[in-house]
Amino acid sequence: MATPKFKKQIETMLAENKDLFSEYEKLEENYVKNPSKYKEELGEMRRKLLRIMRKHEDRLCARTENTKYANYSENLAMLFWQDIRAIFPNVEKTI
Repeated sequence: MATPKFKKQIETMLAENKDLFSEYEKLEENYVKNPSKYKEELGEMRRKLLRIMRKHEDRLCARTENTKYANYSENLAMLFWQDIRAIFPNVEKTI
């Protein structure tokens, strides 16, 4: 079975930003150990990652948003974010 479009976009995003996502995971671990030291750094990293994620969501949905496939686009975005939240559950949380 073919890989869904939103999963391909997530794979592309993760591959293009492998180092950044790896750094984020380390920051998450460090934040748990010492919140006051890593609070600002983790917050800035989350903002960077959210910009990247939104850019990839836009790439995924750009061609269908203003067409008769707008509902499809909305569902695609929802599935994209569900998978993102499964991989990075805290990325949207503010500190």
